[in-house]
Parts: sequence; C-alpha cells; structure tokens
Amino acid sequence: MSSTLKTEVICTGIWLLLYSPLAVQARNSSLTAGLSTTMDYNERSYDHSSERAGQAGEDDDYHKLYLSPMFQIISSSRLDSITFEFTPNIKYDFIAEDTEWDGSFQFSADRSLTQSWTIALSNHFIQTDHYLASADHNRIDQNGVTAASESSSSAELSSDRGRKRYWKNSTHFGTHYRYRQKSLTRLSGDWEALRNDNEDRKDGDADYDRYVISFTNEHHFSQRWQTTLKCTYVRGDYKKNREPGNENSNEPSDDLREYLAHFTVTNRSIQNNPITVTYDYSGVQYDDPLGSDGSIHHLQLSWRKEISSHLHTILGGGPSCRKTDGLAAVWDANGIAQVDYQTKRLSWRLKLDKVSELDNFSGTAERGSVNIRRAATSARYRLSKDFDITTSLDYIHKEHEKVTIGSRTHDSSVATEQTNSEREAYAKEQYSAEMALSYRLLKDCTAQIIYRFTHNNSEKDKEDYDDHRLLFTISWQQDLLRW
Repeated sequence: MSSTLKTEVICTGIWLLLYSPLAVQARNSSLTAGLSTTMDYNERSYDHSSERAGQAGEDDDYHKLYLSPMFQIISSSRLDSITFEFTPNIKYDFIAEDTEWDGSFQFSADRSLTQSWTIALSNHFIQTDHYLASADHNRIDQNGVTAASESSSSAELSSDRGRKRYWKNSTHFGTHYRYRQKSLTRLSGDWEALRNDNEDRKDGDADYDRYVISFTNEHHFSQRWQTTLKCTYVRGDYKKNREPGNENSNEPSDDLREYLAHFTVTNRSIQNNPITVTYDYSGVQYDDPLGSDGSIHHLQLSWRKEISSHLHTILGGGPSCRKTDGLAAVWDANGIAQVDYQTKRLSWRLKLDKVSELDNFSGTAERGSVNIRRAATSARYRLSKDFDITTSLDYIHKEHEKVTIGSRTHDSSVATEQTNSEREAYAKEQYSAEMALSYRLLKDCTAQIIYRFTHNNSEKDKEDYDDHRLLFTISWQQDLLRW
C-alpha cells in the first residue's frame, strides 16, 4: 500500500527531527499498552414504500465483535517529541461467520529548530468499515469542544456510504515561524488517499488522492487589532474503477482543483467581547470542460459576548453569493448563533448556523456546492469522578446544486462530437441523536455504552433510511514502562 515516495518522506522527516546534532539531549520516553473489546450492533433499513419500491437501498444488519490491542510509544525532549501508536483490530462477523482484520497506525513528530521556528510531520493510516473513524465524532471533550474523528484538514466521509470497508491514509508536513509576539506564519502540505474495498464497492463510491497546500499568517498589530489570512490550494485526483477491457476514454473526469481563501479582522476594543469580520472564498475548477465550475463568497460580521466565566455567546451574519458557470448568481444570507456553557461538571453547546461550501470529497458521487442549514446541541455531564454521560442532537438540511457532467457521443455521419449535461438540484435532511455512558470500573479499566440513531430523508433514490447503532466497549490502558 505504501508508496516509495511516502516512505522516503517519512524517513527523511524522522532523520531531520531526531538525528540532527541538536537532538542529542535528555529524553523522556514511555510505553503504553491497552486492550479493548467491543460489541457493535448496526442496523440500517431503507424506505421500501410503494412509491419508491425497487429504488431503495439494501437493508443491512451488522453484528460484530472487535478485539483491539493498542501499543503507544512517546519520546520527548526539550526541543522535540515523537509518537507512535499501533492499533490492530480483529473483527468477528456473527452473520457471515468470518473474521476480518482492520486497524490504524499513527505517527507524529515535531521539532523546534530555533526558538521561533518549528517543523512537524505526521501520518495516520486507518482501515475500517464505518464512515466515522471514531465513535467520538460528535461528542464534547473535556474542554467543552466538539471532538472530531479526523484532523481539520481531512475530508469528512458521507453517512450515505453505510458500512463498507475502505482504507484512508493522511500525511501532513508543516512548519511555522513566529516572527514577533503573537504573530506567526505557517506553511503546510497534506496528502490524503481514500481507497474502497472492491468487494464492498457500490455505484458512486469514489477513490481519490487529495493534495493540499496551505499558507497561513496570523498578525497582531496591537492589543486591539488582529488579522488572519489563510490561502489553500487543493488538487483532487480521482481513481476510476474500470473493469479490464471496459475502459472508456469518453468517460468524463472528476479531477478538480479547489482554491480557498479565509481572511478575518478582529477588534478587541471591548474587553472579552471581540468583534470579527470574516471573508471566505471557495472556488472549484474541474478538468473536464463539462464540469460545474463555480465559486462561493461569504462575508460575515460576528460578535462574541462573554456573559460570565461559564457562559459565552456568538452571534453573526452576512451576505453570501454562489455562482456556477452557466447559471445566474444566487444571493443568500449566512449566519451563526451559538451558546456555550461550561462548569466543572457540565459542558453544553447549542449552535445554529447557515453556510455554503464545496462538497467534493465525501467518498460518494456528489460534487459541487451545497447550501447547509444546521441546528445542533451537545452536552457532557460528569455525574461523579468515574461516571460521565454525553448526549447530542443534530439536524442538518443540505441543498445540493450543480451541473451534472454529461456523457460524450460521437455522430460519425456529421463527424461531430456532442456533449450532454443537465442541471441537478436536490435536497437532503438528516436527524441524528446520540447518547453515551462511560464508567471507570478500575483505575485503568473503563466501560462505555453508545447508542446513535440517524434518520435520513433525500430527494435522491436509495438515500431514505433509518440507522441504529449500539456499541458496548470495555477497555484497559496502562503505562508499562518509562525511561
């Protein structure tokens, strides 16, 4: 699976971070091991009403037992740190009565070359059969921030994929330089590869390589004024799944380029209540001339109000403009309303937002822009030192609009080539609820129960379903060795 280039990059990074002459100094290292076992029950039932009979997806019952050992090595010094984590995952399928091997491997390292200049390298490989790489995707962590299963630069896969095996590899290299107090410049590069298992592949599943180059500048002019500029270039290289002998040179390409820009100006004249003006630009260009090239512009004014040490709010809004080649520009509004409350035992968030963004890397056939309205609330409450409960409710409404890439036909009688394309617009809404109970049985042993329900309605065929997932996990983790 690993390419020679990726191996060389990782090895070179390790050499730079650890074996340079400056790295020879006292180090603190530790070896941690763990073991978890999980029962995973997942049932997805599609709408088989008479109106859409024959168009619904196939119902799926999923009952598996996981056994997951974990090994982690952390080594750090005053100038650098390095982490290795390996988690194989043995799965037994009670329905098919067979065994599968999944798992993940993570590597990360950072190095301070000077007091102001730092470089970092990381790689994350995961093989799984769920669109969320972690069951903690939508839950609040101990700091009251919504946890994410992937890094911020990683594309989020669509829940419409269901349970199908795939592997995903993400490599990141970054460097940042602090040129003055509270001001820095950051440059990073990412490579992300998604590959679906051929045995589970369905129509619309997309394999791709995603390359990202990003430049960020954060500048503090004074105690009151701050700006942030981020420019990102994304290259998407899609892999066509063609059977031998069935290659079709006339099949349109989904390869694309995205151009992203984010600029903010923040004023802190009112203590603890900053006012921010944000401009966002998203543009996409497809290699195929029939692609739905387009752009999105956002302008938003927001105000963060700190009501107390436990409670703060964010309120903002502004105009948006979406433009797709061949169609008239669409003017709309964007906005955000958010409330965060946090105490020693409770973290709670309520968020309403409306935004438009690009949707090209969800692992499905969806391409182009999407208009999103979302309402979500999540909470984490610590009942005791050993007992936590987390809950979340989420509603999301998506309106997809694009020009569908058509097929080419050749008319030999007039020696001309014709192209067919049409506008496609459809809506989708999803309701989801989740609850998790976590109890520390012993010092190094934890039990957890998670239930998640998802109801999906879509104007597209095969995407109306109810999804129930129940996980019961017992895990153990302990530091085995320190040196």
